[in-house]
Amino acid sequence: VLSVGKGKITLDPTKNTYKVLVNQDLLVKENVEESKAGYVAYLDNFNLFVVKDGAAEQVTNDGTKDIVYASSVHREEFGISKGIFWSNSGKILAFYRMDQQMVTDYPIIDWSTRPAKNVNIKYPMAGDKSHEVTLGVYHPETKAVVYLKTGEPVEQYLTNIAWSPDDKFIFVAVVNRGQNHMKLNQYSAATGEFVATLFEEKDEKYIEPLVPMLFLKNDGTKFIWQSNRDGWNHLYLYDLKGKVLRQLTKGNWEVTEVKGFDAKGDQLFYKATAESPITRNLYSLNVKSGKSRRITQGSAVHNTQISSTGNSVIDNLSSQDQPRVIDLIETASLKKKTLLKAANPLADYATQNSSIFTIKSSTGDDLYCSLYKPVGYDSTKKYPVIVYWYGGSHAQLILNSWNAGAGDYWFRYMAQQGYVVLTMDTRGSDNRGKAFEQSMFRRVGDVQMDDMMNAVTYLKSLPYADTNNMGLFGWSFGGFNTVDFMLNHP
Repeated sequence: VLSVGKGKITLDPTKNTYKVLVNQDLLVKENVEESKAGYVAYLDNFNLFVVKDGAAEQVTNDGTKDIVYASSVHREEFGISKGIFWSNSGKILAFYRMDQQMVTDYPIIDWSTRPAKNVNIKYPMAGDKSHEVTLGVYHPETKAVVYLKTGEPVEQYLTNIAWSPDDKFIFVAVVNRGQNHMKLNQYSAATGEFVATLFEEKDEKYIEPLVPMLFLKNDGTKFIWQSNRDGWNHLYLYDLKGKVLRQLTKGNWEVTEVKGFDAKGDQLFYKATAESPITRNLYSLNVKSGKSRRITQGSAVHNTQISSTGNSVIDNLSSQDQPRVIDLIETASLKKKTLLKAANPLADYATQNSSIFTIKSSTGDDLYCSLYKPVGYDSTKKYPVIVYWYGGSHAQLILNSWNAGAGDYWFRYMAQQGYVVLTMDTRGSDNRGKAFEQSMFRRVGDVQMDDMMNAVTYLKSLPYADTNNMGLFGWSFGGFNTVDFMLNHP
C-alpha cells in the first residue's frame, strides 16, 4: 500500500499494476472504510455515505453532533474502536447509530486557545441517563436499511460486532448497563429480527467482552470465543447452537492476542503470558486436538507477524538487555534465521538498564517493579526518588522488553541527574488474571494506595533512597492516583 499525493493505492510489483484504494476526495472524509467488493463507506457532515465507481449514496439523513453515525460508541469501551463493519463479502454494511441528545453535557476547558474556552461533551455519568445505541444494516444493491431489533432496555451496550461467514447473520455481545450480564445474540442481516441467544455470561462484579467471535476458517459452524470465566483470559470453541465444545487453552496465564489461522485453518496462532506475566510468546494451537506449541523462544516480548500460509513468522523481539532482534522462524521446524540484531543505541552514553523485581502486596500478590539507580551510584550517598505509575485496568507498565516496557529515555536522563526512578504495576493492572484486575472493583484508588505504601516501605529499606525527597507522577488514571496519594498520604 502506497500513499501517492493525497491518495492511497495498492501496487502489485509482479504485474506492474495498481489499484486506487482511497482517492484524495475521500481522504478528507471521516471514518473511511473500504470493502472487498469495492464499496467505500465514509462519514460526511455527520451522515453516512457509501460510494462505488464514483457514485455516492447517502445512507442516513438525520445525523448531527448528537445523532452520531458510523463511529465508535460506548466511550470506546468493550474493545470498540470503530463504527463501520463490512460483511465478509463486502456487499453489506453494518453501522452504529448513537442518540446522545438525552445525555447531560459535561464541561471541559480547552486550554489550547487564548483565552481558554469551555467545550461541552456528552458524558453519561453513573445513575444519569445514558445514550441509546442501535445497529443499522445497509444493503447497497437494494439501498435498503434495516435496524437490528435489539430490544429493551435501550441503555444496554451493543459490543463486539461479528458477521457470519455467509453474511446472513450478525452477532452482537449485548451487555446490560450494570455490566454484569452479557448475552451473545444472533440477528438476521436481512430483516434485523432477533434469531437466538447463543449463550450468556454473568459475573458478580463485571463482564467485559473485548474481542468479537472468530469463526473457524475451515468450518463456518464453529467459532472461538475469548473469556476470563475461569479467572484467566482463554479461548473456547463453540458451535452455532451456543454449545461450548471445549476449552482450547487453560492455565494461570492470559491469552493476550489472537494472530489468526494458517492457510488451511488447522492451526491458530496466539500470544500469551504462559512463561511470565512480563513476557509475550507466540503459540500455535491445533484446533482439532486442542494442543498448543510454543513458536518463539527466549524470555522477551515477541511481536510477531504470521505469513498468509502460516509456514513462517517474522519475530520482532526485545528484552531488557537487547534493543531489538528480528528473526524469521519456520513454524514447522522452529528453525530461525536472524535478519537483524540491533546494537545498543545507548552504548556511548552514561546510562544503565533498570532492574526488574517484585514486591508483595498486602494480599500476597506479586507486584512487578522497575528501578533505575542513579548513574555513578555511590552506596554512601542518598538520592531523591521519582515514582511513575498508572495502576488502572487495560494497562501494564512492566515488561521484559527494551526499557523495561514502561521506561523511556526521560527515566534514564533523570537517573543521570542523580535520581532513583521507580515504576510499578499495582493491583488492577492488566494481564494478571481476573481476580488481580477486579481487586479494585468499587474500591478505585484504595488498592492502589495500599500497593504504593508497600512500595514506599520497600524504598525506605534501600539505604541509598531518600524517601523524604520523593515525587510521584502519572498520566490519566495515574494522575488520579497521584492526586489521591498526595491528599491521603502526604
